Amino acid sequence: ALPQGIFEPKGRDNEFYDDIGHGTHVAGIVAGAFDNAQVLGVNPKSKLYGAKVCSAAGCPLSAIVNGVYWAISQKVDVINMSLGSETGDPALADAVKAADEAGISVVAASGNNFVNKVAFPAAYDSVIATGAVNKRLRRAVWLEGELGSQFGPELDVVAPGDEILSSLLRTQI
Repeated sequence: ALPQGIFEPKGRDNEFYDDIGHGTHVAGIVAGAFDNAQVLGVNPKSKLYGAKVCSAAGCPLSAIVNGVYWAISQKVDVINMSLGSETGDPALADAVKAADEAGISVVAASGNNFVNKVAFPAAYDSVIATGAVNKRLRRAVWLEGELGSQFGPELDVVAPGDEILSSLLRTQI
């Protein structure tokens, strides 16, 4: 059973239903193996665990925190959080610190509000803050400049984040 606050799986065989598409897209970038299309994920032999903490209605802090602790209990190697908030929270800070102390690398998106301030949890010291760049290695921008990758002094790494092929036909999530 998933911890309280984590959305329950839906669909066939107790699989998660990805009503947003973003989690499936990110999972495909990490572990996708598409022989016919000649597109390969970063590590197609990796094993992924899913802790769905967001829905179309949002990402409750309690679900995010419980998801981190659930991942710690599963002894994962990496926690990826493609989510963020402009403000930090002590419960989230404690959770990512516990993951770090357990030897788990926590990677989080820098944010998509196109400001020069890294969002939380990416802004925490123990988290690897990841920003997005386009094919010209410039800050990724979406929706005609309404959204774009956030940058700031906490940013640790940037990677391609625009028009990336993955498990979904959509290229911008």
